[in-house]
Amino acid sequence: MDMLVAKTDSFENPTIIEKFLPNIIDNYKEDLLNFLYAIDVGIKDIVYEENNNEISFWTTHCDENGNPYYISLYGESEGTLKSIAIFIYARASILNDRIMFVDELNIKLHPLLLKFIIDLFYDKNSKAQLIYTTHDTTLLDKKFFRRDQIWFVEKDKAGRSQLFALSDFKIRADASFEKDYLAGVYGGIPLLKDYKMKEGK
Repeated sequence: MDMLVAKTDSFENPTIIEKFLPNIIDNYKEDLLNFLYAIDVGIKDIVYEENNNEISFWTTHCDENGNPYYISLYGESEGTLKSIAIFIYARASILNDRIMFVDELNIKLHPLLLKFIIDLFYDKNSKAQLIYTTHDTTLLDKKFFRRDQIWFVEKDKAGRSQLFALSDFKIRADASFEKDYLAGVYGGIPLLKDYKMKEGK
């Protein structure tokens, strides 16, 4: 299975949007608008124009009276821009049965939005997989993931990393994955040392 690797800053790189978004708008705008509607960013339409080899993107919003107004795509929030870039990557992965690797997928995304993006990969017609790292424990819950889908990375004193699954542990039926993780039950938490700030003289 082919792999698609996306670093966190890839989603913040305007080159990704400028390269792939025009094709999405030309051929799959309805899918994109349905996605944007589902994540509730308020975008009603999105268009682009080319002038002297430069591309400008514009989004349409509506005020409280239903009157449309337009802003540059790059005037949208960083979370919205990242969501659009993720849509581009995720769509390519799902349609082509690829594995999508993302480091720190949660950055600048609300946990519910992150869960929505994760759910895109539960497409019964695709073999695509999403593998991502995060320090956000919000979705560390049996309602969202099976135990074999949750993995931890722990560093030893020498700085070497070990990877292990939550399914390696015997867990009570009523256990809270997030609470137990933060309590150090599964490991994979930072080794913090006492540190005190000294007052300036």
